[in-house]
Amino acid sequence: MNTPIAFSEEERRLRADLAEELGFHPATLDPDDLARHRRLNAALDLAPSQQRISRKYAHLSEERRQRDVEQRGREEVADLYE
Repeated sequence: MNTPIAFSEEERRLRADLAEELGFHPATLDPDDLARHRRLNAALDLAPSQQRISRKYAHLSEERRQRDVEQRGREEVADLYE
């Protein structure tokens, strides 16, 4: 039978603060685990967004779109030149 764990008021406050900082309730309050979570969150904050990555490679999508439009146009008029 699982018995609920009673947390002290200080521990509840610490868990609430960590949940606000990290965006989730950490399973442990081990300082090494918390440092790892903070390090991973910091790295994630520095990572480029999906929107930024999409903009970076947008020229490839545009080239592919232009190539497809040109190919369709050639196919539509091909019978005129046969």
